[in-house]
Amino acid sequence: MAISIVINRNSASTAETARTDQGNIKKLNLKSVRVGSANHNNGNGYPFISYGNGRYQQIYSASAFSQPLYISKLSFFNSEFFPGTAIISTANYKIRLSTTQRQVKKLNSNFANNLGSDVKTFFEGILSGNTGIKFDISGASDFFYDPAKGNLLIDIVVSNNQNNGSGLLDIDTSGTVISCTSYGSTDSIGLITEFTGTSKPISVPNFTGNTSLLPFSFFGVGSLLRRKQPQNVIA
Repeated sequence: MAISIVINRNSASTAETARTDQGNIKKLNLKSVRVGSANHNNGNGYPFISYGNGRYQQIYSASAFSQPLYISKLSFFNSEFFPGTAIISTANYKIRLSTTQRQVKKLNSNFANNLGSDVKTFFEGILSGNTGIKFDISGASDFFYDPAKGNLLIDIVVSNNQNNGSGLLDIDTSGTVISCTSYGSTDSIGLITEFTGTSKPISVPNFTGNTSLLPFSFFGVGSLLRRKQPQNVIA
């Protein structure tokens, strides 16, 4: 009996369930960590609204995370300046996540020097449209982040930009939990970001006992892991 698991992610809520071929549904214990506090007098269009083509990095202090997290979704906010009206510039966005030994406000202007050995592509594709108060980007696969091993880095490369974005996203300006680097210069601000995921990876049920009773052979369960992802183009 072949077993598969389908992960259903709904970017409009925190609902996430696992379904087996036998029809059993298990709600996953999702956790969300929001890093940064909004500055009511400032916002930023980098890198999703008014950036052009280029590369952008942002670092998050490990102190914002109480435990390791398998990150499956990133969220950004437009709640301060004309809330819910910002427009993402249509472009291709390649987003990678990494653990880094760099410190907040001490990113190197050379992007490559900030990446850790565990760097992983989280999302690559076209984003566009209205942000709403909050917009989500779901990863093609989870990124495991352990705050005990360093700070968290997001690396974004923007290409084929149509430069049709408008508005500002919420930022933290305290310089204590977030900072960024772009166009070869560093800054003590950064986009407020919410990370959603689970504290444990999704696992396939472990069957024990007399497997000869199964009508079919048990095979390739690892290769049968499938995920349903929401469309990441913002409507």
